[in-house]
Parts: sequence; structure tokens; C-alpha cells
Amino acid sequence: MDALERDKIRIYLATEQGLETYEIAERLGLSRTSVNKYARQGREALASRERSAGEQAGSGGGGADPGGPRELLAHGV
Repeated sequence: MDALERDKIRIYLATEQGLETYEIAERLGLSRTSVNKYARQGREALASRERSAGEQAGSGGGGADPGGPRELLAHGV
């Protein structure tokens, strides 16, 4: 997973935790359209990542949660 994909997942999680798109856009210097697009792509990337982790766990490759922490710090967007 590359840095841009991780950032998109973080944007998605921030919206899920209640941050408004305009707040994220202002903070990151992006348009609201870009934030909405990145949030959608982040949701898709996270779902793909979780499916992949589930498949690995089902084949005996389990262990620690590869998704890591699911929450953002209040100032860690």
C-alpha cells in the first residue's frame, strides 16, 4: 500500500468520525470535490484491504490485525 492510498483511507475515516468535508478540505488545502473523491476511494481501498486480510486469516496467515488502528487522533488527519 502506498502513501497516497493510506492518506485516502485516513480521509475516509475522518469523514466517518464526523469531520465535515469542508473542514478536511480547508485543513489539507484541497477542494471539497477532491476530499469527497478521496473519501470514496479510501472507503474502497479499506474494504479491499479488509477483504484481503480476511482471506489471509482464512488461509492460516492470521496474527495481528493488518489494518492497524481504526481511529484518527483528533489532530491527526
